Amino acid sequence: MEICTNLIGELSCLKMMNIKPNFSDLSRRYKIDRHTIAKYYREGGKFTKKKRKNQNSVYDKYLNEIIEILSQPGVSKVAAYQYLVGKYQDFHKNYNTFKSFTLRKNITPTKTKVEPHVRYETKPGEQLQVDWKKSVKMTSKTGEVFDFNIFTATMGYSRLHLFSYSKTKTTEDFIRCTIETFRKLGGLPNHILTDNMSTVVSITNGTKFKNYKIKQFEKDIGLKIKLCKTKSPETKGKDESSNRFISWLLPYDGKFADESELISIIDKINQQVNRQSNRTTNMPPITLSLKKKNI
Repeated sequence: MEICTNLIGELSCLKMMNIKPNFSDLSRRYKIDRHTIAKYYREGGKFTKKKRKNQNSVYDKYLNEIIEILSQPGVSKVAAYQYLVGKYQDFHKNYNTFKSFTLRKNITPTKTKVEPHVRYETKPGEQLQVDWKKSVKMTSKTGEVFDFNIFTATMGYSRLHLFSYSKTKTTEDFIRCTIETFRKLGGLPNHILTDNMSTVVSITNGTKFKNYKIKQFEKDIGLKIKLCKTKSPETKGKDESSNRFISWLLPYDGKFADESELISIIDKINQQVNRQSNRTTNMPPITLSLKKKNI
C-alpha cells in the first residue's frame, strides 16, 4: 500500500535523524490512528499485522454430533438445534448463534422443497384442522423398527399444535385421537376441518360421503366435521405446516429405547413446537392460545 510505504519511509528518516515524530500530524496526513503510528515507530517503523486468534465457540464440543445430525436427510437446522437443546441441559440456547456457527463451519442440511399455501384466517376457537402423518418409521437403539402414524391437530387461530401417537389409522383411531385432542384443549372448537381421508370418507360408485361412524360421532359430540374442497389443500394449510415439525423426530432415530420413550419424545417435541414463535402471528402458539382462549 503506497500510503503505508510513504509513512514507513518518513518514520525511518525521522528515526535516523533522532527526531520525535508529530504523531497527530502524521495521523491527519495518512488517515491512520496516531496511536497505531506511535506503536509502529517504537517497533522500528515496521507495519506488522496482528494475527487473529481462532475464536472458540460454545458449540465446538458438539461439532461432530451436529455434523452427524445434519447429514441425515430431511433434518433442518431448527430440528438439530431443538434436539440438542432437549438432550443437553447446558446447551447454549440461542438459535441465531447456533445457526451462525453452522454457517462458519459450512455445515448445510439437505434442502427439501416446500409448497407455499395461502392461509385462511379464522376466529379464536372456531376451527380445528386435523390430519395424519402416515407411516413414520423410526429405529430404536436395539434395532427394532417402529412403523406408526401421528395424528396432527392445529387450532386455526392460535396455531396450537397437538400430536397423538397411533399404531394404526382406522376410523376408530381418528375418533379416539380427536377425543384425546379435545381433552388436551379442555373444550371443543366450533367445527373440525379435514381432507377426504379414508378414515372419514367412504366412496361408493365414485361418490364420496362421510362414513356412518363419523356421522354418528358428529351427532354424539354436537359439531360438524367439514371436508376440504377437492384439490384445495391450502384451506387446511395450518395443520399441514405442522407436518414439518415432525421432521424434528429424525435426529432421534436410533437413539430411543422403546415405544414408551418414543411417545415421550413426541410429547416433548409437541411442547417445543408450541413454544416457538409463529412466523405469521409473531407469537408462540401456547401464548396466543392462553391469551385468546375461546373454546
